[in-house]
Amino acid sequence: MRHLGVASGSARSPGAAPPAREDAQRRVQLLILGRLLVVLLALGLLVVLEGGRLRLGAPQAVLLLAGALDLFYMGWLGRVHNHRRFAALQIALDGVLTTALVYLTGGIYSFAAVLYFASILAASACVSGRAGVLFASAATMALAAVQSAHHLAATGVLERLPLVSEEVRSWHQLRLGREAVYLVTQGLALHAVALLSAWLRQELRRVKTLYEEILERMAEGLIAVDARGQLLFVNSEARALLGDQRADPPLGQPLEAVFRRREDRQLLAWLAGEQPVIAELEVRGRDGEPRVIQVKTSHLRDERGRLRATVAILTDLTLRRQAEQAARRAEQLEEMETLSLGIAHEVRNPLASIRGCAQELGRLATGGEQLGQLARIVCRESDRLDQIIDAFLRFARLKPPVLGRVELAPLLHEVAGLLRQPAPPAAGELDNPGMPQADGAQPTVTIEVQAPPELSLQADAQLLTQLFLNLGRNALEAMREAATARPRLRIAARPSRLGLVQQTQGASGRSGLLAAVPAVEILFEDNGPGIDPAIRGRVFTPFFTTRRGGTGLGLPLAARIARAHGGTIAIEGEPGAGTLVRVLLPLAPQPAARAAG
Repeated sequence: MRHLGVASGSARSPGAAPPAREDAQRRVQLLILGRLLVVLLALGLLVVLEGGRLRLGAPQAVLLLAGALDLFYMGWLGRVHNHRRFAALQIALDGVLTTALVYLTGGIYSFAAVLYFASILAASACVSGRAGVLFASAATMALAAVQSAHHLAATGVLERLPLVSEEVRSWHQLRLGREAVYLVTQGLALHAVALLSAWLRQELRRVKTLYEEILERMAEGLIAVDARGQLLFVNSEARALLGDQRADPPLGQPLEAVFRRREDRQLLAWLAGEQPVIAELEVRGRDGEPRVIQVKTSHLRDERGRLRATVAILTDLTLRRQAEQAARRAEQLEEMETLSLGIAHEVRNPLASIRGCAQELGRLATGGEQLGQLARIVCRESDRLDQIIDAFLRFARLKPPVLGRVELAPLLHEVAGLLRQPAPPAAGELDNPGMPQADGAQPTVTIEVQAPPELSLQADAQLLTQLFLNLGRNALEAMREAATARPRLRIAARPSRLGLVQQTQGASGRSGLLAAVPAVEILFEDNGPGIDPAIRGRVFTPFFTTRRGGTGLGLPLAARIARAHGGTIAIEGEPGAGTLVRVLLPLAPQPAARAAG
């Protein structure tokens, strides 16, 4: 883990994104609480209309009934599954009660007519914009029916209006034009509010959807916590990087209850810190693979400087680090290959002269058997050195791959069959980076192959066979030297992704663009002696070996073949815990790309 520094800056608050069910339930709760407030306000207005007297009449009974229904709604809310339908039922009953209250308190002259607007807004917010328009039309018709009844009573067509006091009836005078204008104006206002609220609902939903999609689908992980340390927002990328396996994000919970792994403690400390940071952290992702992530935190404060929220952006640097390592290794290999080719040619010529002279001295020797034996040793070691130079030249002059369709499963089974043969390895094909030799009989090795039959890629079958044989024989030799009990080699293949640096040409020159392409991962896993971490980074260096008689070219040759196909190779393992070699090869050739890994 590396701490890179402290940075300051601001960020826009991501807000919370609760699940749809919790959001609908919260809306219904607000509707019930708002209705209770309206009931209390309406009761107060009735007291004012009565001259400060509190009496129980029909209007007060309607309001008390509305309050009782609110209490029932609140108690029943926890058992509701369809909150939208529950809200529609409440709003429909609100319309009936509002119409009754308007009828009892004066028709279009009633203060209760404004309650239709509240119901329209509630219908648009809790049900749909169309429901708000339908409610506006129903309210207009109900208001017209109530006013018609009051007008008929005022003109004497109806003798009396049930439950309506004489004082309320006296408000209506024989001014049909005025009442018609009031009614039309009220209906237009109701529909204007309904249409406006429907438009606002649609716009808010569009903005919210776009906002959530941007945060959810962004390439970086995003975490937001409030001032109390509770989780406000986390997108899927952050959950994948931090190994969260839950179906829904646990919003509203304390952050330490959400991310409880030991490796998450440093992230929690940064989120709880008072200063923004930029740092790197090593964690294991949802797939169990190690990840290197960059963490950038920033604090959101109000105008008084009080902390509102802390935001962390997580960037996966794994592919970038692999690309940097591969680029460095490729440059080192290119320099070493150029130098070594010249040295090999220069050594081979005098070596041939030395061998020829040793043969002639052995033939002309008059010093007895001892001198002849020494001459034969010089010739044998010269031949061995020539084999090493020949193997190195094959390594340095690796031919470009001849690409064709390669079915991976049959190829791996063929390699496993060759590995089961007791034939000794050829010079330059083996390299054991790990353990010293051990004498004794070696038990039969169990070789397992696990590869889906549908896996195929564009590659050179001959070079891939050489690559896989080198890795397999290297594992077998390591287990033989360590006298591993019940040796086992598992060869597996599975789909994966590979980070590639795509070279692009722009106005400012050539540049690299990191991209992830479909690939196949081939694993060679043994239960042998493992590998010392101190030498793990050197096993792909030409001529590095710890095995007696090894040339140190097997693994470098395997790495060259993988790199020639645009792929990567990596080795993992600990002493006594076996060795795992990962080979990543792109499904399609990438001639203009450099592999990351």
